[in-house]
Amino acid sequence: MTRYIHSRPRNVRVNKFDSNSAKENGANLSEDFNLLFKFLLLAGLVFPPLNSKKQKLKWYAKAFEAAVHLCAISIIVVNIFFWQRRYSSVTLHFSTSLTIFLAISVRFVLCLVRRKIPYMARNLVLLYDDIMWNKPHKSLKNKIMLGFCVPILLTIISSILDVYHIQAERTKDEHSILFIIKSNGKGCQMWMYYMLLVLVPIKMYYAYGVSVIIFIPCVVVYNIAKRVVLALDEQIRSHDDSKFIVTSRSINVYLNFYNRLSRTIAEIDDVLSPCVLLLYGLMVSGQFYTLTVLISKDTELTSLTTVLQNVIVFLLTTGAFLLITLTASQVTEVAENIKRSLYNLADNITNNGEIAVSEKDVTNSYLVLIAILNGSQLTFTGWKMFNINRSFILTTMGVMISYGVIIVQIGHKNDST
Repeated sequence: MTRYIHSRPRNVRVNKFDSNSAKENGANLSEDFNLLFKFLLLAGLVFPPLNSKKQKLKWYAKAFEAAVHLCAISIIVVNIFFWQRRYSSVTLHFSTSLTIFLAISVRFVLCLVRRKIPYMARNLVLLYDDIMWNKPHKSLKNKIMLGFCVPILLTIISSILDVYHIQAERTKDEHSILFIIKSNGKGCQMWMYYMLLVLVPIKMYYAYGVSVIIFIPCVVVYNIAKRVVLALDEQIRSHDDSKFIVTSRSINVYLNFYNRLSRTIAEIDDVLSPCVLLLYGLMVSGQFYTLTVLISKDTELTSLTTVLQNVIVFLLTTGAFLLITLTASQVTEVAENIKRSLYNLADNITNNGEIAVSEKDVTNSYLVLIAILNGSQLTFTGWKMFNINRSFILTTMGVMISYGVIIVQIGHKNDST
């Protein structure tokens, strides 16, 4: 269990060359990396790349945005200068996860203030309605907005639970919030704790259970984008397979849809890509951490409850990672099919003898088509650092398997010596 670093008696001399020195050096190295990471994250919050169009905000929106910035900066500064020096490496793991979760929530709040999320949701729903020739789907827009409000609500809940976690670690050797419930819970207070535990069923000092919930808005938006590209691809294919004559006017209609789709996906990527990058970093770090705990020999000394919690955290992070990546990669694959279908429609125009089209018009149509299709890239990214596709899954999973094999081999060598 985690203890205060300064809980060791001062009159005890520590031998720097004993067997624990490597462990202490590892903890210090972990502290240094955590400190560097939080400084970088703090700089990212101070200079958020959200106002690329120099959008004018009203005074109350500016005041609210300034308050959000101030709260985020103050919490991370406290995280750097207080938690960083007074808690051991397990709690640093927890505080780093909380910092990532806070940064994602701050990003969502800033996008709400600058009305980027409402504009993105409106354009996505309007495009879906125009392609499907249906009445406006207000429920889809409400679903998107609800998906973005859930992480903000979970931030408040996790902050409340973090206070009790710190109290438990300050007074006792127990980490679990259940210890607080058993020792201090009475009446309504106990029921409130149990209600929060139902919402956040994972052990709180890992913070992965809370942070994985952040993938809800990503999956909601990616699924709606997938429905849009599937509907557009189906319409183009049905037009290509039908007996109707393909004209340049029909090509222009589909190109208009394609242009709107590319702009909408760019808006989605502008809002979600920084959050996806932080979320992927959290998921991968959580997978490595739980994999280390499960494979190492320390599991023999831990309780069955702790092992089960580590397994649940590992399954949650892996499932969320696969769900987001597969959904986003399907959008990219269908978008490539749309490009090929548009090229086929253009070929039908030029090869169709029933349509009297001048050679100049055909050349201009091809030039416009090539410029539009080659200049657009319908892919979701992790803040422009990597494309989200199926090969990214194979790369990440291959690295994790190699990491597990290395840990097992190191354990066998230690046992043999």
